[in-house]
Amino acid sequence: MDAVRERRGISVAELARRAGIDGKRLWYVLRGDRTMRADEFVRLCAVLDLEIYHFLTRAQAKELRANKIRSGGEWQRASEVRNTLKGDSCER
Repeated sequence: MDAVRERRGISVAELARRAGIDGKRLWYVLRGDRTMRADEFVRLCAVLDLEIYHFLTRAQAKELRANKIRSGGEWQRASEVRNTLKGDSCER
């Protein structure tokens, strides 16, 4: 996630602001000194427009897709989450 942030030229402070995460906490998370919480992961994916498949191995992604097909369920895409969060603190 930090590599994507760097490639896009976004500072840690700006990413934290957009995601509604404390800047110092995010810095510690990205350094590996703190564990990222699920809500932080979702917010960061939404802000960076990253799908969860970006973080999975091919085998994991294949298994999850197979489970989705079997269940007939729909998954919410990161872009939809981002749109939901626009009303929240991540786009302020």
